[in-house]
Amino acid sequence: MVIYRKDQDKEPPLAILDTKWKIIDSINAISQSDLYQLFAYLEKYKCKNGYIIYPKIGDIKRNKFIYKAESSTNLHIRFFDIYKSS
Repeated sequence: MVIYRKDQDKEPPLAILDTKWKIIDSINAISQSDLYQLFAYLEKYKCKNGYIIYPKIGDIKRNKFIYKAESSTNLHIRFFDIYKSS
């Protein structure tokens, strides 16, 4: 999902979101290919903020992590509790 400001579609997007349906039980379990995929999207759209959203399953203590790249790009990892949202 690519998010633009209203009436600003010629500007870089505010954020790019990518959802995954993988069970992640620690931050170390995040696939390098998932990160590369989102970085490729960010580069293509010249966007500074990207989000990968995983289902929150199990006992992950934190709901978010942030990777900061040298290019001032921020990659956010978020977990969405599918059981509490229904």
